Amino acid sequence: MVYKIQHKCNHVCIIHTFFTTGTILKTVIVFRGKGVLPAAEKAQYDSRVIVLFQSSAWADRNICNEWIDEVLAPAFSIHYILLHTLYLILYRK
Repeated sequence: MVYKIQHKCNHVCIIHTFFTTGTILKTVIVFRGKGVLPAAEKAQYDSRVIVLFQSSAWADRNICNEWIDEVLAPAFSIHYILLHTLYLILYRK
């Protein structure tokens, strides 16, 4: 599921992946910006989430590629090569 939340000038996109078996994968949170933050702040992020930055807080192609590489593909580690190859064939041009 992809949620886009807007409140005044703050934007965030949340990608939450779960299966009918009850398995919940890491949540991806996309903030608007460039992600230039102090290392101390990045170290405070919860280990259950992946924090990414994009200029408009959209789940664009680059964000989706990172989601596949960091969240979805590891969940299917046995089929990672097949999944990634299929994605490359279908969507990356």
